[in-house]
Amino acid sequence: MFWALFMTAAANFYNFMDGVDGMAGLSGLVCFSLMAFFALLKGNTPVFMLCISAAAASAGFLPFNWPKARVFMGDGGSLALGFAFGLTVHELSSGLTDFLLLLLFLPMHSDALITLFARWREGEQLMKAHRKHLYQYLANELRLDHWEVSLLYALSQAAVGTAALLLYRGGPFAITMLAASFSLVFIAAYRAIKSSVGLKEKSERSVLC
Repeated sequence: MFWALFMTAAANFYNFMDGVDGMAGLSGLVCFSLMAFFALLKGNTPVFMLCISAAAASAGFLPFNWPKARVFMGDGGSLALGFAFGLTVHELSSGLTDFLLLLLFLPMHSDALITLFARWREGEQLMKAHRKHLYQYLANELRLDHWEVSLLYALSQAAVGTAALLLYRGGPFAITMLAASFSLVFIAAYRAIKSSVGLKEKSERSVLC
């Protein structure tokens, strides 16, 4: 039951994040490249081939999806990549350390999870469309170009994933501390940007009044 729910969530969370040109493809390239390396360390050739294929497919898609995009990945692509991520986590997890490490290969899921929790706390209808992801604030409110947002997420993903690999021998404690540190930084950034957007909207309403 846990794995069924996890893979369903992984597929949908990836789909939630497919809202900025280049993000789904670039994140797929980074994520599955890291996973391929880990599968190689684990000696799992079938999963290695799956991850290499997913990374290559993401790279091949990027020229068409890089801002300004001519082709969008859509549900058929992002859901498939998200499910492949969940399946790979299942196949490579032989313990808690593996599971925690693999989650850090795709930290853009943190955006989806934290946004979902924030909207639940505010009493919103969770199935209703919204523009409250951090990447949406960065693109729509702070006016960052789509390529800048996509590159920012990909670089943070590569940094966190590489750090997780380096800390792998430290066991669950080291990986948990890395996950906690990243989560705190992400939550702080989310709250700071959301607050600045709220102040901006309040100021604009005051001017209109």
